[in-house]
Amino acid sequence: MGKVVTNIAMWVVIPPLILLILAIVVPCLVLYRVFNFFRGHWLRIRFQRKWGRKGKSILFVYSESPNWQGYIEREILPELSPHAISLNYSKRAEWKTNKPLEAKIWEQWSGGQEFNPVAILIPDRGKVRTIPFFQAFRDFKHGKDLLLRQKEAELLDWIAQIKLRR
Repeated sequence: MGKVVTNIAMWVVIPPLILLILAIVVPCLVLYRVFNFFRGHWLRIRFQRKWGRKGKSILFVYSESPNWQGYIEREILPELSPHAISLNYSKRAEWKTNKPLEAKIWEQWSGGQEFNPVAILIPDRGKVRTIPFFQAFRDFKHGKDLLLRQKEAELLDWIAQIKLRR
């Protein structure tokens, strides 16, 4: 008898409970996606107003890690300088009081993994792209430079496309 009551309770109580949870969670997820979409659009507009007019369409974020800082400052940033701005991830403690636009853009598009170093490519139109460098520098540290060369080629290709559009 007790088993029958438990089974009935499971079929009577559980489905409405699941529906209630879904009725709360699904709209929250939809609102989150909509908010994220409009936030990204607004950040992009602000970036274009601040930096796009100066010919900048790349945000390059890196830290002071000995694994990549020297290489980035010596090899990558000079190539990017006319088209990019950089953000030092190691100084993120300063972002808590006055978070710059660039930090907000990094938060929006860097992703949860391989977020540093990363190049965020912000076109006038179209989808914002990211080029993560973490794995490339990890491989480079172990004597494998293929992935790093591919990432650098992606960036140089982006710059070539920018020059063609102007």
